[in-house]
Amino acid sequence: MESTNRKQISSEFGLKEKEIQQAYNFQEIVIEEFIKIDSSKTNMDFYTDIDNVTRFLIARDFKVPKALEMWKKWYHWRITYRADAIEESEIESELESGKAFWYGHNKMNNPCLIVRTRRHFPDQSTTDKTIRFGVYMIEKGVNKMKENGASHVCVLWDREGFDQKKNFDKSILTVMKQLVGILQDFYAERLEQVYILKPNWFFKMIFGLIKPFLSDKTKNKVKLINKNEELLNYFDPENLLKEYGGTSTFQYSWPPGSSPIKDDFVQGEIDEVEDKNLENTLEQETKDLM
Repeated sequence: MESTNRKQISSEFGLKEKEIQQAYNFQEIVIEEFIKIDSSKTNMDFYTDIDNVTRFLIARDFKVPKALEMWKKWYHWRITYRADAIEESEIESELESGKAFWYGHNKMNNPCLIVRTRRHFPDQSTTDKTIRFGVYMIEKGVNKMKENGASHVCVLWDREGFDQKKNFDKSILTVMKQLVGILQDFYAERLEQVYILKPNWFFKMIFGLIKPFLSDKTKNKVKLINKNEELLNYFDPENLLKEYGGTSTFQYSWPPGSSPIKDDFVQGEIDEVEDKNLENTLEQETKDLM
C-alpha cells in the first residue's frame, strides 16, 4: 500500500501508473545503495529524491541496472566536483562577460539560458574555468526550475555577432564534449530544447563534429531558428528580449544593478565566409578526442 507521507512524483514526467510504481521501486534500490556508500546518510534526501532518481530511470528507458549505474556516477561526480559549491569569485570574469545568463521562460514555463557566443573571449578564460562556469549555470537553472515548478530548462543559443578572429576558441570541441557529457550524464532529463539562432556553415560544421558525442534524445532537442520571429512560437513576447522579437527591455549586468553590458556588434551580421582550414583543423581535433 502506498505510504501517505511519500513524496509524489512530479506530474511533469507524464508517467503511467505502472511507470510510477517502477520509479518508487527504483528509489528503494537507490536508498539501499546510498546507505552502502555513505552510512552517515549525508544529504540522503537529495541524492535519493524521487524526482532526481526518476530522471535516471527515464534516461535509461526504465532499465534498472543501467539507471543505477548512471545514478552512482552522478553521485560520485557531485561529491568530487562539488558542483553545488562553485563560488562566484571562481568565475567572476565569466559572469562579467555576459556570455551566458538566465532570463525568462518559454511557453512550457521552462527557464531559459541565453548564450551569446560573441561575448566569449578565449584569451580571457581557460578551458577549466569555462566548464566550471557552465556547471555553475546549469546548477542555477536547476534552482530556477524548482522556483518555476518546472521539470526542464531550455537554451537560446545566440550566435549573432560571432567573430572567428575574436571569439573562436581552439578548445571549443573539448569544452563542448565535456559540457555535453556532464549535461547528459549528470543532469539527466533536464534539457527540453535548444534553440539555435540563424545557424550558418560554422554552426553546422561544429554540430556535425560533436554529433557523435550526443545521445539520440539530445540530438532531437536541437531546433534551428532561421528568423527571430519564429521564437514567438515558443515564447510569449514579455519573456523574450526585444532583439529576439519580444517586448522585454531587460539588459544583463554583473554584478546585478550595475551598468548593462554593451555589445559592439551590428545586429543581423552573420559570418558566411567558409573557412576550409578551420574546418580541417577541427575535424582532426575531433578524431583526436574520439
